[in-house]
Amino acid sequence: MTISLQRRYILLFITTFLITVGKAQVNIDSLIKVSQTTQTDSVKAKALLDICWALKASEPKQAIDYGEKALDLSRSNNFSNYEALALKNIATVHLFQGNYEKAENYYLAAIKIFDKINERIGVSSCYNNIGLLYEWKGEFEIAMEYHERSLNIDIEINNKDGEASSYNNIGNILQNQGNYKKSIEYYIKSAKK
Repeated sequence: MTISLQRRYILLFITTFLITVGKAQVNIDSLIKVSQTTQTDSVKAKALLDICWALKASEPKQAIDYGEKALDLSRSNNFSNYEALALKNIATVHLFQGNYEKAENYYLAAIKIFDKINERIGVSSCYNNIGLLYEWKGEFEIAMEYHERSLNIDIEINNKDGEASSYNNIGNILQNQGNYKKSIEYYIKSAKK
């Protein structure tokens, strides 16, 4: 590959990256505007949730602030589903920051609400994320228990995306434990979903 061709590829990559980042910022700015101008509390709560989710990795402090606003608004309006989602989003921010105890507490609080409103996908997602939490802590047996709980729910409700995620995460644990042959079986199951 010639130097000028390499430069073109690098320039293309940088341009694509900057456009993607720019579009993401426009989306966040639009959501912030909606959250500040809408008179409909459910729309505002959803916008706040989406902002929290969008900022979870890049701006964790802001993400938590928006998540807490969504949580407060959802609680004051009895939006149980949004309340559970706010707890789950805040938990995920804490998970990404390595605040495992806080993350687990928020996930468990979200599970209680998801259970109460019979939102099985939410329960499964929280179990899956708690499984990741324990996997990242190196506590593979506990992680496996949570991923299996998540998988069982996903099979029960025919949530193919959830099944794929759980199979993949179980495969990761098995790989980390040195059980490569069995991990491949789970990766294949994940790919088939």
